[in-house]
Amino acid sequence: MAIYSGGTIVADATNVQAPRLTGNLPAISGASLTGVGLQGKCGYWSVDLSTLSTSDTQVITGVGFTPIAVGITTLVNSSVPFSVGFQAGGVTTYDSNCVNAYQDEPFKVTYNRDYAFAIWTAASDIIRGKITTLGADGFTVTYTVQNTPSGTGEFLYMALG
Repeated sequence: MAIYSGGTIVADATNVQAPRLTGNLPAISGASLTGVGLQGKCGYWSVDLSTLSTSDTQVITGVGFTPIAVGITTLVNSSVPFSVGFQAGGVTTYDSNCVNAYQDEPFKVTYNRDYAFAIWTAASDIIRGKITTLGADGFTVTYTVQNTPSGTGEFLYMALG
């Protein structure tokens, strides 16, 4: 395989040495990668935030496979505050990352690496979530609640497996 730049060969990858590589690589055809088996599923759930307490869980099923990563976008009452985050790999600390905006300061955006989502419905009313289980047909979110968040939390997820 040759690598071209401006019509000129800049590298020849015909005899690349990879002593630690074992097994067969998937075939690459055009712009698609075959033999990888990547799956995806999008879904939605909503919850009245005032009914949640710390350690409450939300079990999401019907995904159809074991996710390896889940992205979650959240809104409250179809507006700010919002959070966009993901969790990949295991279910331990620092597998999660999210950015979020505040209800009282919608242009203030922060980063949180401990949760898949974090929503401030007021200065001290916060709901956070972390994926605590990746199962054969979905995942489980465990909420952490500070004070009394309110409103309807709307959650859109994209699971990859």
